[in-house]
Amino acid sequence: MSRACREEAISTSNGNEAAEPGGGPIVATKLHIPELPADRVSRPSLVAELRDGSRARLILVSAPAGAGKTTVLASWRADRAEQRPFAWLSLDSRDNDPVRFWSHVLAAVRTVAPDAGAGVDDALRSSGGDVTALALPLLVNALTSLPGPIVLVLDDYHVITSADVHQSVAFLVDHLPRTVQVALAGRSDPPLGLARLRASAELLEIRAPDLRLSAGEATALLNGSLRLLSSRLSLREIGNELYVSLNTIKTHTRNVYAKLRVSSRQQAVIRARELGLLGRPRAARH
Repeated sequence: MSRACREEAISTSNGNEAAEPGGGPIVATKLHIPELPADRVSRPSLVAELRDGSRARLILVSAPAGAGKTTVLASWRADRAEQRPFAWLSLDSRDNDPVRFWSHVLAAVRTVAPDAGAGVDDALRSSGGDVTALALPLLVNALTSLPGPIVLVLDDYHVITSADVHQSVAFLVDHLPRTVQVALAGRSDPPLGLARLRASAELLEIRAPDLRLSAGEATALLNGSLRLLSSRLSLREIGNELYVSLNTIKTHTRNVYAKLRVSSRQQAVIRARELGLLGRPRAARH
């Protein structure tokens, strides 16, 4: 099955438009996995750590905005040595409604297993708000019946503040079949019993220090960012070129300024050329 989703609404195997139990359509762009350009900064050691952590029930990528959380998870998914399909959900504040949250999780799972979760939709409709008691056991059973292992990514989990959603996610993690792994990315630690998971070696944690670039990775990013700083691209466009967030490129640009002892983009380009870090601009042809 193709990993790409339709632009407007995800379709089920019978051709009908998928919808939330409340009646609204599933927003398919929330299920899209970020595509990575070929010239991105490679993070092989970090990707290998994620790939080799398949025994953990939960992978937590917790770091401030712009640290590269989404990028490293998308890089893991794109790694050729990782054979499992990824069900991806990008969360927003509206997902604090438990029925909406789990409707989107189910839609994400169905991007890799279209027939999964028969009966879960009805349970969500009739749950009366008690999703954990009525719908989650059916979802766990559906995940147990999947034909192969998968990774479920919940990106931007820091937007979730609902105690009911946290409780139901904790239930899912506690009852996951061994063929399913959950990866959460967010700016803060979720209240999901992390200490217990850590003690039982069922938690893999990737934090801000782990996301910092190694010397080789920093050199690659520095070379790329200096080259792009000398262009006419905006910082947002530079971030898109390097596949890092705007916050990441702003932070890195400030670090470049500090290392070069300059205070502006123009000064950075001039100083980099003086140090031989950038080639001289080609003379204009007459």
